[in-house]
Amino acid sequence: TEARELAEEALAIEQTLDPGAAEIWKTYGLLAEIADQQSRGNEAAEYRRLARAAKRNFAGTRHQMQQFAPVILAFVSALAGDEDATKSIPALLEMFRSAGDEGVRCADALTQLLAGERDAEVLCDGMSSIGDQAMIIETILAGLEDPSTLSDLLPPEAAPEE
Repeated sequence: TEARELAEEALAIEQTLDPGAAEIWKTYGLLAEIADQQSRGNEAAEYRRLARAAKRNFAGTRHQMQQFAPVILAFVSALAGDEDATKSIPALLEMFRSAGDEGVRCADALTQLLAGERDAEVLCDGMSSIGDQAMIIETILAGLEDPSTLSDLLPPEAAPEE
């Protein structure tokens, strides 16, 4: 209880600061863990959602997701019906599965995504709320909802020659 109160106080202060500098997603994650330990599942789920949203909206995360652009774009394209992208999915899933526990969780979530699941809480269950895998899932979901959100992942177009 004392830890929760202190984390909530820290959160109140962090909410007045720049989210990137404060890394507010870490406090949301801590509050989610505390809520889980106190058997307050709905509250924990909300804190995990807030952690993912804060991390996703951080400019550094958008830059970080560029390294996963081929994977993200392939899944968004495959889910939109692109047959060429769909052919690359089994190899991408195997790549994740061979990367260890977090990778296996991500591959499972991606498989659920391919099967039609669109609830981020369900897809990210068991993953670190602020880890790369959860951010990959979040970025894919955002891209499905609004493809313009993927523009940060695309290489800048070459400047026209004069």
